[in-house]
Amino acid sequence: MKKIVTIFLLLIAFSDASAQGVIQLSNINSGGLVTLNGKPVGIAWRVSFALPDGTLLGSPGSVSGAGLFSSGPRIIDGITGKVDLSVAAWDSNDPFLKGVSDPFSVTLGNIDNPASLPTNFSGVHIAIPEPGTPSLAALGILASVFNFLYRSNTKVYHANRSSIPFLCP
Repeated sequence: MKKIVTIFLLLIAFSDASAQGVIQLSNINSGGLVTLNGKPVGIAWRVSFALPDGTLLGSPGSVSGAGLFSSGPRIIDGITGKVDLSVAAWDSNDPFLKGVSDPFSVTLGNIDNPASLPTNFSGVHIAIPEPGTPSLAALGILASVFNFLYRSNTKVYHANRSSIPFLCP
């Protein structure tokens, strides 16, 4: 009886282990960098694989500098065969600043032969947009209004202050 239970448990373990794919979390040979406004990011950044809907997969890795990351193989549970993935990157100091690469298709490997990023991986490019002309114009008008109100209030104050002789030079 013990042999049957042992064989059954081994079969369950092997069937569960085969329901996972492995891919290298590395852009060393793919050519694509992680950039912020056109400049490679540094070591404070983290990367991970993501599904097209933005769901992060596997454990995150770190950027080693100059926009490069090489964090070894990542096991993706429940996914095997060909899959569409992206690489997500974020600043560990600012979790709101996040970018996602263009999706790519890859056939996941196994632990002995993990898949790697495609050679045409374009990288993760994060751009913070410049403020537009209308917003800068509105800011200038607002500053002018505050300046006018400040100056009109200070004239009244100076007029009242001049009537006190020891405060005026």
